[in-house]
Amino acid sequence: MHAYFTGTDQHNGRLPSHHLDFRSQGGYVLAPPSQVDGKPYRLIKRLGGRSSLDWAAVTQLLEPQRHQQPPPPGQDPDLALSHLARWVASQPEGNRNSGLYWAANRALDADPAADLSPLAAAARQVGLADPEITRTLDSARKTSQARNHQAEAVN
Repeated sequence: MHAYFTGTDQHNGRLPSHHLDFRSQGGYVLAPPSQVDGKPYRLIKRLGGRSSLDWAAVTQLLEPQRHQQPPPPGQDPDLALSHLARWVASQPEGNRNSGLYWAANRALDADPAADLSPLAAAARQVGLADPEITRTLDSARKTSQARNHQAEAVN
């Protein structure tokens, strides 16, 4: 099934285990008559009106574990960043960019001013190009800033 929503200033997202790929700002759109593996996409139902999708709410509902809390006080942030960098360096082709984005968000959750250069080095090690690394880390920083602003507004 395919759903189309009005674009927003949210960032793109994906939940591969649920076969969801969300494009809000930039990215790409698969729509009829696009084909994947020789099978055409088809529009099942067109909804009237204009609506938008809250991707953060979708992610929280389907994969609540992705919204991890920052490490407990006293945990060495360099050790956590080192662990994330090793994890990024282990990502196979097809998940390198998403893995880098996820790891950068976890590092920024723990410390909004985190030095992400170890993650960049790990991504470079597995074959991501510098422009892609820069775009991904910039996107993670923007997402982190938006989350921090939302949290401040609630408090």
